[in-house]
Amino acid sequence: KYNVAIEIITEVTIAYKDFTPANIIKAKLHIISAEWDMVLETVNKVLYYEQYNVEALRIYIFYLLSREQDHDALIEKFGELSMGLDESESKNAELYFNFSKLFARICSRKSDVLQKARELIERACDISPENCLYTAELAYQKCLIEDYNDGFMTYQKAATYDESNMEPLYGMIYCRIQQGKYEDAQQQIELVNEISEDQPKTALHYFLEGMISYRKQQPREKTVKL
Repeated sequence: KYNVAIEIITEVTIAYKDFTPANIIKAKLHIISAEWDMVLETVNKVLYYEQYNVEALRIYIFYLLSREQDHDALIEKFGELSMGLDESESKNAELYFNFSKLFARICSRKSDVLQKARELIERACDISPENCLYTAELAYQKCLIEDYNDGFMTYQKAATYDESNMEPLYGMIYCRIQQGKYEDAQQQIELVNEISEDQPKTALHYFLEGMISYRKQQPREKTVKL
């Protein structure tokens, strides 16, 4: 199926050289097959016609983070992405959220990239200030830089926006563990057990129980079982 897809989309890009959506699809197909030279070539074609095309810039930054160590190029593309978002997607909170989430998870905790990701998620929160997912993502990124105090407070804020969403509560428990407040974390995980007793535990739930058990130096067998 890949060969057929790439053949068809290549025909489209040849016939309509400045039709950027086709080249974006082509770049993504090359990512699937790990043809990184073709990814870069195709993205550059898009940027030739549209310097601030945000989807092309996202792919370019993804390429730089996963395949290259060109810090100057990375910062340059982040600047262009910021300009592109301001120009064409300034009210699209979901796009800021998705871009930020992607970069924060593939940057190997590089401080400058985390700062850029933080700016994007903060913009999403500014556009949609009472969104639980966006605020929880901001809290998560604070935890990535080990700011667990502020992370906890931000998770608390996220929880007020959607009481049915468990992500902020799990985030608060994680922050408490990292702060060394194991008894507090234990009480909160027990509260989660009570309010969701009819639902199967998630992998994150078991992970947090295991962390608490390990940090409280409970028997190894119990920790491994969790």
